[in-house]
Amino acid sequence: MTTASGQLPPTGTYLIDPARSVVAVTTRHLFGLGGVSATFTLREGTLVITDPPSASTATAVIDAGSFTSGNSKRDQDVSSAKYLDAASHPDITFSSGSLEQDGDRWILRGTVTAHGTAAPAELTVTEIAFDGNDLALHGATSIDRYAHGVVAGKGMAGRHLAIELHVVARPSSAA
Repeated sequence: MTTASGQLPPTGTYLIDPARSVVAVTTRHLFGLGGVSATFTLREGTLVITDPPSASTATAVIDAGSFTSGNSKRDQDVSSAKYLDAASHPDITFSSGSLEQDGDRWILRGTVTAHGTAAPAELTVTEIAFDGNDLALHGATSIDRYAHGVVAGKGMAGRHLAIELHVVARPSSAA
């Protein structure tokens, strides 16, 4: 895989393939003593690569009710009104309006909207590869759930969520 400092793919619009992309979440619980790993399902997303790259954009929509940790009770709690309230707020969205190079990585600056509340976010893209058909990128960010009004379970559920993205997209003309 090419490092992020390598060539960006050609300019254009790329549609994220939800079936081949992963949104992974890790956090701590029980006052930081235990770890929790989970995934969310990506509904859709678009990457627009521009020249200059700084005007490039990204959008993604995640299914808030798709939290899957392997513990059905926890999964139901996270989707419930106590935490994400997926019935009232079915989507978690990311929208970025700028791309900046920072050494050997790229930073997408934008906004995450979860639980009906928007907060600034920075997604660090650590790897990019393009083989002429597929654009693959790996990135990471940290989300403060309190910034989105999700404050239940203080001490029982981690405040900060580490998010890792493994995204595969195709040029819109090939989709």
